[in-house]
Amino acid sequence: MGIFTIFVLISLLFSCASSGNVGGGKGLTMTFAGDIMAHTTNWAMKDYDMIYDDIRGILKKSDLSFANFETPVDERKKYETYPCFNVKPPYAEAAIRAGFNVFTLANNHSIDQGTDSLHSTRDFFASKKNIYSGGLKKSADEPLTPILIRKKGFDLLCLCVTELSNAYTNALNFVNYVPKKQSVRNAFLAQIAEMRKKNPCDIFVLAIHLDEPEYILTVNGERKRFFNQLLAAGVDVIWASHPHVMHPWEVRDEGSKLVMYSMGNLISGQRAVLNFENPLAPREYTGDAYMLQVSATKRDGKVKFSKVDPILVTNYMDREDNMTIRRFTEDFIADLPTEKERSYYKRRLSAMKDIHP
Repeated sequence: MGIFTIFVLISLLFSCASSGNVGGGKGLTMTFAGDIMAHTTNWAMKDYDMIYDDIRGILKKSDLSFANFETPVDERKKYETYPCFNVKPPYAEAAIRAGFNVFTLANNHSIDQGTDSLHSTRDFFASKKNIYSGGLKKSADEPLTPILIRKKGFDLLCLCVTELSNAYTNALNFVNYVPKKQSVRNAFLAQIAEMRKKNPCDIFVLAIHLDEPEYILTVNGERKRFFNQLLAAGVDVIWASHPHVMHPWEVRDEGSKLVMYSMGNLISGQRAVLNFENPLAPREYTGDAYMLQVSATKRDGKVKFSKVDPILVTNYMDREDNMTIRRFTEDFIADLPTEKERSYYKRRLSAMKDIHP
């Protein structure tokens, strides 16, 4: 084999690896999860790492793991629960240690503790190495600004916004706030198109915290129409939150688009007391959700979500009052200590499987 032939072969190998082709690399693996809440049940635990122990391996295997962190982080203030949340850094650090490395901070609880705590939250996540976060501004006049993430040969753009706020004070000027008004939406769609044009990328992820009713299990036509417009404007992945219950997801356009209508709660205290009499009541859905593990491949500059694996999880409180995330499987149910619990979770598992499109 001549030197020229060897050179050509080496060049081809490097070309395949850099393009993210299936044959030249592993592609990009992403895990999309729902809301990380912080009710008293959650932050009263002594060991926050326990929350994520059963899913840690899944998150660590992903190149990027996404979550909606739905509470301010302010060391100077005490832990607080609904309606005005606050946690101290150890609660957030446990999520990072578990493997989450992309956080949206734009939600209706962003300004629960005012402007100073909002800046504290932004600064906390910004100080962490190899952690990406978005949704909160440094200054009130800062425009909507996406995060740019470069990983394994992929350029990923992530914009984090909220349609909803629990208060309307000066602090809201520091949030990527896009209220649910037609005129605002029209302008937002134009911004999305311009953002995509100015920031060439392989994947454009929009994290959007919805102004939609909580605990409703269906997706209305208006949301579907708006999401279609977002896709047409240049978004590739819509990752939505706020209803606190899981909604269906869709893979579109021959695998080039992914729509998550609501990812529900990953962890919360909203189902701290189980409704054994009615396991299918709407509020019972706040304790179960899917995580979506997505494999993206790139060939000839075109990205395809070649694999979307749903991973069903549930919130479970053990005998020491530790609320943890567990893989929601038949084996999990079989290991439960009482028949009452086993019966409840069997019905919940069946109900969650019905959500799978």
